[in-house]
Amino acid sequence: MYIGSSNFKIIDEKGEIGGTYPVSVTYPQDIIAGTTCRAQIGFGVNNYSNKVKLQFWGSVWDEQPVAIFELDV
Repeated sequence: MYIGSSNFKIIDEKGEIGGTYPVSVTYPQDIIAGTTCRAQIGFGVNNYSNKVKLQFWGSVWDEQPVAIFELDV
């Protein structure tokens, strides 16, 4: 299983999709069972928002997100 930035979409309070944002991060790595990788992704939105929706997509071919998280900013 590989989870990366293509599995996520961020949406601000005006309904506009944001994107990834360059930050100093640890990127996902191939690992074997029983090991840990602490990866990070930075996101940015175009509109000031108190809440955002973070959608998780299982693959780029999915028609709907697997989960949607509403997060306070």
